[in-house]
Amino acid sequence: MDFSIETQRLLARPFTTDDAEAFFQMTRDPDMQEYLPGTCSDDTIEETRHRIETTYSRCDFKHDFYLLIEEKDSHTVVGFIEITKNQFDEYFDCCYSIDKPYRRRGYLKEMLPAFLEKVYLPDMKIYVFIEPGNIPSLTFIKQINGMLEVADNDYDVFLYQGK
Repeated sequence: MDFSIETQRLLARPFTTDDAEAFFQMTRDPDMQEYLPGTCSDDTIEETRHRIETTYSRCDFKHDFYLLIEEKDSHTVVGFIEITKNQFDEYFDCCYSIDKPYRRRGYLKEMLPAFLEKVYLPDMKIYVFIEPGNIPSLTFIKQINGMLEVADNDYDVFLYQGK
């Protein structure tokens, strides 16, 4: 299925196995891993390629959305976004990251709202779980109208409900 999102500077598109090396390198960076779930990092490029083949490239774009973000002009991979339905079908989890060399350029502020608006349905609950020390994400989610639902020592949980 061709599911992509274009903004002025960026393209979010489905993963292909050709993305394995770039995604592997990006997620291996300790700064990138700091706030990501452990499932986002592999030990080898082969593991990353396998994950792309078995999970990322097979998403249905109804319950699972895995998109790589690249600069439109250079086709350089700069990050990723994923939304997955939780195991109890109660809500969707949202995970995202921009690679360290491309941060502070407004890429996530440009892409995430466009992505959420494209996949959002009126009765859909999209949650973002943010560790309290992740100040850039906490600030960003508030800027795009994420509403704090739960705050504790492990995560601040924000609900996205559209514009």
